[in-house]
Amino acid sequence: METDDILASVRRGLGDPHAVWLDDCREESNGCPAERLIGGALALPVSRAWRGH
Repeated sequence: METDDILASVRRGLGDPHAVWLDDCREESNGCPAERLIGGALALPVSRAWRGH
């Protein structure tokens, strides 16, 4: 479920955002969010401001 879907569910009165997110991610292993985070970070271009540090 995407963030927009979660927010839409909350607006429709289906609970607080955290409960909706937990319900959506209950079948996902703990490693999946970590893989998405790391994959997203690696997909970004090299920062020119932080290069060489």
